Amino acid sequence: MTTLRIALLFIFTASLPAATWKAGTAKANITPKQPIWMAGYGGRNKESEGVLHPLWAKALALEDAKGNRAVIIGTDTLGMTASIYANLKARLAKAHKLTPAQIMINASRTRIRGRFCAAGCMIFIRSTKRASSALRNTRHGWKMKSCASRARR
Repeated sequence: MTTLRIALLFIFTASLPAATWKAGTAKANITPKQPIWMAGYGGRNKESEGVLHPLWAKALALEDAKGNRAVIIGTDTLGMTASIYANLKARLAKAHKLTPAQIMINASRTRIRGRFCAAGCMIFIRSTKRASSALRNTRHGWKMKSCASRARR
């Protein structure tokens, strides 16, 4: 439901003047410091062996002309349990004076299992704080483009 609300917010406000919106971003490196068991690799029989690409938690804070805020957090994780998700949303809501409906958390990759603890929650809370304090006027809009491709058959 939160995803639908945020999507509708963008659709119905696309024609508003640029100065009415503010946006801020932040990111935090969440790459594990030591080898871990990775999800998404069914035949793997050992822990990870190094880092090819760092893993991130990224926050986008949005504010409309009336001061209404929403936060979208994307994590490079496989996901998280329902209890961890609810706990994280509650902590974010309390720390930033938001309702849970104003927060969307997305797991965007299938690299690692979400290992979240108090320290992990703090990473998300700090990233959200940095994104919220970085709010600046922004321009937004949309364009339609087409891409033609050819295929040999």
